[in-house]
Amino acid sequence: MIDVEAQPRIVAEIVMLSSSDGGRTRGITIEPDSRYMPHLAIDDRANRKAKTDANNQSLEHYMGVLFEPALSVTDPATGSGEYPLRLMYYPRVDYSTLQAGVTFTVREGGRIVGHGVVVSSTLPAKHEQSGEQ
Repeated sequence: MIDVEAQPRIVAEIVMLSSSDGGRTRGITIEPDSRYMPHLAIDDRANRKAKTDANNQSLEHYMGVLFEPALSVTDPATGSGEYPLRLMYYPRVDYSTLQAGVTFTVREGGRIVGHGVVVSSTLPAKHEQSGEQ
């Protein structure tokens, strides 16, 4: 079992898309006992289509996260705001690209439902992750 509290986290400014823009039918509301666990993919925030090969297999690196309650909400209808995100599968999944300033899209399967930018991270530096000194 994963110890959620022990997992590193990032803080990100996230814009959830409205249903008319291809997003969720209902916006997100994250409570302390919520379990909203989409994936992030490093991407241009303007992208609205997942990248796949001829066999419809993803060409992108998906990183599972757990949303924690918002630090601030900028759009209550969609749930857009600033969120802490737990890096659920660290260290088995490589999250090293999630550094401050990096942009990403929020995925539910192959569907892009939001986009954001990393504000801060508690992820260990790359050399700490690999055991280098």
